[in-house]
Order: sequence, then C-alpha cells, then structure tokens
Amino acid sequence: MVHQNKIALAVACDLGNVIGNKGEIPWQGKVRSDMKRFRTITQGHSVVMGRKTWESIPLKFRPLPLRQNIVITRNLDFRVDDPQVIIIHSLEEAIEKAKSVKVFVIGGAEIYKLALPIADEIYLTVIQDRFEGDAKFPILIYDEWKILTTEVKPSDGEGDLYTSTFWHLERK
Repeated sequence: MVHQNKIALAVACDLGNVIGNKGEIPWQGKVRSDMKRFRTITQGHSVVMGRKTWESIPLKFRPLPLRQNIVITRNLDFRVDDPQVIIIHSLEEAIEKAKSVKVFVIGGAEIYKLALPIADEIYLTVIQDRFEGDAKFPILIYDEWKILTTEVKPSDGEGDLYTSTFWHLERK
C-alpha cells in the first residue's frame, strides 16, 4: 500500500513487550512522563486505534483532545456518539481518512501488528519492569530501524513509579 502520510507507532510496553492486561494498561497512571510524552507527540495529529483501545480510554479523556480520533473495528454496528470520532473498518481506510501528515497508530496489539510493516517511525517507551499481560507489542527486528533518540527517565517515586526508556526509531 502506498500512503502519503507518515505512519508512526506510539507504544509503551514492558520488558516482555506487554502493552495491556484485561483491557487496561498495567502501569496506568504510574508513568506520568510517558503520558506527557504521548500527549506532546500526538497532539495536532490523527490517532488511529482499535475498538478495544478506544474502550480502554477513560470516558473523561474520550475523544483524545486536540487530535483526530479514528477507531478501527470489524463490528459494523459499533457507534460512538461523537461527531469528532470516525469509525472505520480497515487500517488502509483509516490512513486515507487521516487529516494530518503524520498518523499515529496507538494500539492495540492487532492494530500494531497490521501497522508495523508500513510504519515509518516508532515512538517506543519501554517500562523497565515486567507485568502480567494478555496483549503484546510485536517483536521488533532492530536491524530494520535506526535510533534517532534515546532518553532514560528514572523512577522518581511519585509520578513515575517505574524507570522508563524513551526511544524514537525511524525505518532504515
């Protein structure tokens, strides 16, 4: 598929690639610097997510503000009572409908798996711990990616209960 947009994945995972457990982020609210980074990089852009990811976002944060929200689902009856949210049935269609030059794919596991082969960039946060989880980010072949930036954010015992490493990767 040829696309005009730049496709970026925004993902946080643990050391075992876990991204979720039973519809929730295992470290939810315990790594505030990751949420701040997520807001900063995605605001003003289109965000593409699966239905389960959409449903995992607390109601008070839906739709994600200052972003075009696009939800992919196979469920033809799925509706969101918000005209700002676009419901789509394929990744290709989501990318076509995106208004921004850079499109952020923000989860979940199935959508990441579909998007990884066409991604141009990855904004990856690795939480330096292991969690129980039933959803995982696909294993990266690091030879395909160039590291643009790396930043270690140590645990501060308050907003960041876990040490994290922020990576910005670009396809070689």
